[in-house]
Parts: sequence; structure tokens; C-alpha cells
Amino acid sequence: MTSVEIGNSVMRIDWYAFEGCSGLTSVTIPNSVTSIRGDAFFCCSGLTSVTIGNSVTSIERYAFYGCSGLEKIIVLAKNPPACGGKVFDNVDKRNCELIVPQESLEAYKAADTWKDFYNIIAGIGQVKTDDVNVAVVDGEIIITGVADDAAVEIYSANGATIYRGTNKTIAVPCQGIYIVRVAGKSLKIAF
Repeated sequence: MTSVEIGNSVMRIDWYAFEGCSGLTSVTIPNSVTSIRGDAFFCCSGLTSVTIGNSVTSIERYAFYGCSGLEKIIVLAKNPPACGGKVFDNVDKRNCELIVPQESLEAYKAADTWKDFYNIIAGIGQVKTDDVNVAVVDGEIIITGVADDAAVEIYSANGATIYRGTNKTIAVPCQGIYIVRVAGKSLKIAF
């Protein structure tokens, strides 16, 4: 298994759910998920990036233990999720980027487990309405909280179409103001 789509009706990632899936390279945990149980991604050594939705409040022991290939963790939660023992052991915390909401940077730098990362970056500008969350990370717009097949439209500030389709991670050409239309809502985001 190299990729997985976790539906928006999932409330938790259960024990051992993806243990040992060494071919898995990236995963996005949707906003519906509130907890990641123990050993959920244990020894997923091929995992290079993880996006953790804004509703996750706890990550249990060994959840990402042995994910030695992790290069980037994006956490959309404003409050740092509580972590059990050895959640990120055998992850290179010197080189793995931890990208968090701008307003939460100091909270992550002070929180147990999270403070062990050397590269904690305030790189998320985000807008949220109801369950739809639109975030900008490293020049990409990331949309969570909508159906996998939901249509997405992105326009520049001058009305030019940037993207139309169903992808939920879209690279944008440059910094600026963008209008995102998804799930019957229009959201404006700037970065």
C-alpha cells in the first residue's frame, strides 16, 4: 500500500491500523478524527509526510514510532495534541519539519513531545467555516473537512482560475490572495 484516503466520517485511527505499511508515503488525517490510537502508524518507514487534522486532541503511545522517513508533519490543531510515550521515537526530529498554525507556535514549542522537534515552523495560514478547513502550507492550499469527491475551485484575487477539480492539496503559483470555493462555501485566504 502506497497511499490511503481516510474518509471524513472516521472519528479515530485505531490501534495498529497501518502498522508496518512501509510503502505508505503520505497520509492526511481528516478533521473528523479526534484521536490517533497507539501503534497506528508504527514502523511506517516510507512515510515522508503527515497532515494531522484540526480536531485531533490525542496521539497515543508509539503512534508514529519508527517512521524514520518522516520529513514533514503538518498539524492543523490550534492546541497541541496530547502525546503518549514514544510517539515520534526513531523520527529524525532534527531534520523533520513540524509545521503548525501561526497563532500556536509558542504553544507547540512548549508542549511535551512537540518541543523535541528542532524545526517548528509557523507556516499555516488557515480559514475555517463549519467543518471546512482551508490551510496554506509551503505554497500549497490544503482543504480538509469535505467529501473526497467534493468539487474545488480556486481563483486569484483578480478572478483568474487557478484550479478546478477534486484534489484537496493544490500548489499555487505565488503568494497572494485566493478565493477557494468548496462544499457550497467561498473562503478567502491570503499568504
